[in-house]
Amino acid sequence: MTLLVLSLIWLRIVATQTSSTGTWAVQLQGGEKEANVLADKMDMVYVRHVIEDYYLFRERNGIRRNVDQRGALLRAESKVEWFQQQMPRPRHLYTSEDTTAICTPNNQTYPVPHFNDEHWMNNLQTYLYCGNVHMNVLPAWVRGYYGQGVVVGVVDDGIFLENPDLMPNIAEGLSYSVVDDSLDPTPSAAVFSHGTRCAGIVAAKANNNFCGVGVAPKAKIAGMKLFVGASADLTDAEEALALSHSYNDISIYSCSFGPSDYNNVLEGPDTLTYAAMKLSAEKGRNGKGSIYMFSAGNGGNYGDSCAYNGYINNIYAIGISAVLTDGSLARYDEACTSIFGVTYSRQYDDNTTLVNILL
Repeated sequence: MTLLVLSLIWLRIVATQTSSTGTWAVQLQGGEKEANVLADKMDMVYVRHVIEDYYLFRERNGIRRNVDQRGALLRAESKVEWFQQQMPRPRHLYTSEDTTAICTPNNQTYPVPHFNDEHWMNNLQTYLYCGNVHMNVLPAWVRGYYGQGVVVGVVDDGIFLENPDLMPNIAEGLSYSVVDDSLDPTPSAAVFSHGTRCAGIVAAKANNNFCGVGVAPKAKIAGMKLFVGASADLTDAEEALALSHSYNDISIYSCSFGPSDYNNVLEGPDTLTYAAMKLSAEKGRNGKGSIYMFSAGNGGNYGDSCAYNGYINNIYAIGISAVLTDGSLARYDEACTSIFGVTYSRQYDDNTTLVNILL
């Protein structure tokens, strides 16, 4: 047993060393000016400001030091309060393929709008307002609440900004690609459309003769491109940048990602990401606090529990799980005490036939 434990520790050390990014996050007194001074003193490259008094540094080519050497040098600096080498960690988008099905409306207390969007006209979005269980949007819409003044940041694989349903509702200048370090969150290929679909469910424009209608069709959307594909190895700083970008302007961060759905992986936000969420939740929206919505994950089929997911269990996050249009739980749904609410999703039967939908 001792030999096995030592072997596992060794493998962990080797894996950690080989996956090193050569970047360091440092909490530092004195602002950006002091960060540049420290970079020169440490023979490092100053990369950027992350949040508050946290900064990102990179080892210079040719003079890279090992973890212990670099840690000793940083520890000796009186203005350095905390530091951590940035290590990529596996993260996964909670996504699956989708299509459409029909729900027949029942009698409604409130009048149903006559939108000319294809899915709306073909009764493919009646989950918004009809059935045994539904999202009950009509009382809000009748009172004129369509999402005006709300900006939703979709932290995902990017957003196609020219999508006709999204283009009118894109929040100008608020999107950001962590992948490319740019303000353009456009995915690199059409197949990377999960973020675009999520954004459409939130704020697809109504009555424009195209596709469907969002739950809040007058809300604004910002895309935070954190993924290229369904999984990625993300550093603490990369997650923090996505989850704190434009936090004074973004009302809600919609996050459909987290640790692996398999084998009950016990992981959550690291130091910078936690600090970013705390900052935004307490001071975002100019003091009102930004809201974090996290998907519970798709691991129910594998016996996974969202109790192992530190994003769902974070005090600054609201965990959302999945139900079908009859109110029953989806097979892949993960249950735990941290779930705050549910929304509609879809699943396939054993013959891969769609049996329930959300756009």
